[in-house]
Amino acid sequence: MNNEFHQQKAENENLLKQKSDIEWQLSEHCERLRNANNRIAILEDELTHIKEINERTIEILRMENEALNQKKVIENLNNEFHQQKAENENLLKQKSDIEWQLSEHCERLRNANNRIAILEDELTHIKEINERTIEILRMENEALNQKNIQLKEDVKHLQDEIQNALINGRKEIEL
Repeated sequence: MNNEFHQQKAENENLLKQKSDIEWQLSEHCERLRNANNRIAILEDELTHIKEINERTIEILRMENEALNQKKVIENLNNEFHQQKAENENLLKQKSDIEWQLSEHCERLRNANNRIAILEDELTHIKEINERTIEILRMENEALNQKNIQLKEDVKHLQDEIQNALINGRKEIEL
């Protein structure tokens, strides 16, 4: 029994030692697990931080890309503006040239209208003179026609008198 007891005691001591070793190993594993969990938590925090940085970086890149696109749009609009400005300046020059030509034509038209007015006044004056001249000539013609009729009557009367005088003169000669 004593032997059994010693054996049992040795076995118990062995089991206690194994238990102690296992507990020590377990505590070491638990420590490693805590360290690993702490490391995992730290890495997860770092990963979350990196994800946030990546998201911000992506947002910044998106914003930079949008800014570049907007810059291109602005450059295109600026180019269009300068083209429109040049075209506008060209159109303003053309307008100015056309206005100058129009003013020249208007001046010529005014001169032509003034000349027409002068010529119309002269024509009206000439027509009035012609009408008066025609009236005077008509009256003179009428007077001359009356004189002509009178002269014809006078000639006829003289011819009749001459005829009568000749007839009377022959009669007297014959007698």
